[in-house]
Amino acid sequence: MGRCRECSCLTVVDVGRGNVRREAAPEMAGELARLQAENARLLRLLSLTQKEAAPPGPAQAGFFEAPPGPVHAGSPLEAK
Repeated sequence: MGRCRECSCLTVVDVGRGNVRREAAPEMAGELARLQAENARLLRLLSLTQKEAAPPGPAQAGFFEAPPGPVHAGSPLEAK
């Protein structure tokens, strides 16, 4: 993250796209290189592959036996 020169607002860069060096401010390129080197060092120390170090994919957070439906004053007690 850096600040733009015109208005001092924060600039957020998506480093996952691989073309950061052309889009980011020059001072950010050095920080990105340092972080990438540190990440590679930690992966080696932990003996992790890129796949193991990647964020987990989507997962089902809940299980429903029946589709949810509206509940109202006339609904049976079991539904409430």
